[in-house]
Amino acid sequence: MISLQVCIDNTDSDAYFREYQGQLVGLGVQPSVHHLLCHDEKIVGIEGHFHHDGVVESSFALTERISPQDAVDLIATLIESYIRCYHCVRIIFHTDDQQLVHAYRANAVRCEKNGFIYDVEAYRLQLENDVFDERGYIINQGKLESIPFGWFNTRDKGCGWIAAYNLLKLNGKTILMKDVLAGLKRFTFIGNLLGQEKISLYFWLKKQGLNAHISAGTNAKIIKKMCASKSGILLYIHRHNAHYVAYEVCKDGRVHFYNAIYGKKNHIMTASEFLSENSFIPLSSLIYID
Repeated sequence: MISLQVCIDNTDSDAYFREYQGQLVGLGVQPSVHHLLCHDEKIVGIEGHFHHDGVVESSFALTERISPQDAVDLIATLIESYIRCYHCVRIIFHTDDQQLVHAYRANAVRCEKNGFIYDVEAYRLQLENDVFDERGYIINQGKLESIPFGWFNTRDKGCGWIAAYNLLKLNGKTILMKDVLAGLKRFTFIGNLLGQEKISLYFWLKKQGLNAHISAGTNAKIIKKMCASKSGILLYIHRHNAHYVAYEVCKDGRVHFYNAIYGKKNHIMTASEFLSENSFIPLSSLIYID
C-alpha cells in the first residue's frame, strides 16, 4: 500500500529527502511541503509541492522501483491527498517519466505542454473527504444525497453507478463521476426507480473497454467466481434492499470491498465471510473481470 510520510526538519526523514531533492524537477521554487513516498513502510521516493490560487504544483522522484500498479496507486494517493488538504481545483504534476505515463492516464490525468494536469471535478469538491478512501475510491454512499440519480439521489439509489466508478478505477480506467452518471443515464428505467439494472450496467462496462463477464446463481457458485476473478461488482440482497458493491481480490485470496458498509476503509475479508454476514438470501449476481 502506498502512503505519504511528512518530512520533519532535522530528522532521518528530512535527511533522506535532502539526499534526493535534486531529482525533483519543474517546480521553479522551493516546495513548501515535503513527503517521503512509502510502500508498505519501505521508502520508495520523495515528493514536494506548493499550493497557490487553488492549484497544487507537485514534483516527485522514485528512489526505488515500484510495480506499474503501485505507480497507479501512487498518483491516486497524491491526487486524493492534495484535494483533502487544499480543496484545490487543479493539480499539476511536473514529474515527466515515460514509465509513469500509464499511471497518469489510469487516473484521468491528461498530458499538456506544461505538465500532467488533473482538473478536480465539481462533484468531488462538494463532497466531504470521508466519502472517499485514501486512493479516491467511493466508500460512503450515505453522504451522497447531494448527487442526483434519476428521480432520486445517490444516497438512496446510486450504489450501481458508484460500483461502476470504483470498478473502472480498479482497472486503470478512471473517469469522472459526472461522466459515469451521464453514461449510465440512457440506461435508466422509469427514472431509475429500481436503481441501476444489472444487464445495462454490464453492457455499459463492456463499452468502456472492460473484459467483463456476468453470472448469477447461488452464493456458493458466486463465491467460486469471485475468488477466480481479478475484480468485479457483486449484487446481493441484504435485509433492506439490493446492493451493488465493487470488489478486488487481494494477493492472499481475500477480497477488498468498496462501499459495502458506508464509510468502512480497508474492508477486507473472504468472499464466503462477506456473503454469510451480509446476504439475506443465498442468491446473488456478479459482474467480474478475469
